[in-house]
Amino acid sequence: MKSLEGSSEYDRSVSALASPRHWLMSSLLLLPASYGVLAYTWPSVLQYWSTAFAYASRWVNVPMRIDDIRDKGAWLASPAVVLQWAGRYPGKVLLLVTALACMGAFGATFVHKERWLPIAYLVRALAAVQFAVCIYFLPSSNGFPYSAQEHMREMVLTQMIGIKILPITMSLTYYTLNFTLTQKALATLLIVSYFVAIAPFFFALHASIVFYGSLLFVPLCFFVLGAPLLLGLLLGLYSYCASWPGVNRQVGGRAGFRR
Repeated sequence: MKSLEGSSEYDRSVSALASPRHWLMSSLLLLPASYGVLAYTWPSVLQYWSTAFAYASRWVNVPMRIDDIRDKGAWLASPAVVLQWAGRYPGKVLLLVTALACMGAFGATFVHKERWLPIAYLVRALAAVQFAVCIYFLPSSNGFPYSAQEHMREMVLTQMIGIKILPITMSLTYYTLNFTLTQKALATLLIVSYFVAIAPFFFALHASIVFYGSLLFVPLCFFVLGAPLLLGLLLGLYSYCASWPGVNRQVGGRAGFRR
């Protein structure tokens, strides 16, 4: 077995972790800096959300707005999305069409499923969940316990919690990897900025689905397009940042080993 010392080729995972001292220094420097930048730019962020949300409202033709910010004196105060309409309950025709579409999608996953097996499992799960929701609404269409406004409040809360804990998440995960301080700062800035940028359009997506599709699709929005969607986006961005050339890849232009 060849020794790694002096070798120019090795698996990066062998030394993927930074030393505890480097991780601690990165956290002590970047964690308070991240929250400081967020707090300083928060008024501009809220203004951007209000403007972008108003544009999205006109584009999808759904009456809604971001109202006065709740708890203006609070740290990173949350926006208040106001829907100027009440979510309608699904009619029997919509229930029947949706149920048939779910059954059709579920059955289609068995056709040449070997070619797209992972997607087939996902489609089956989504179709089964939505079909169960249709069955729930069938006996009593007006007994759903959640309103469209309550759903939007939960989505705002989900997005806000995500943004607030992103710097801590990066500190506990990405900062432990063997990247430079600049790379860690850029990765944190990229991920936080991305979720800040998409927030008003994330809200508009949920409001549009409920507005045009009725309360029938609230459970699907919550369990698929809520936290799971945001988590999937985070994992994608994190994977991209984790693929950057690390410290050891910068030695002489090739992989090297440092004690």
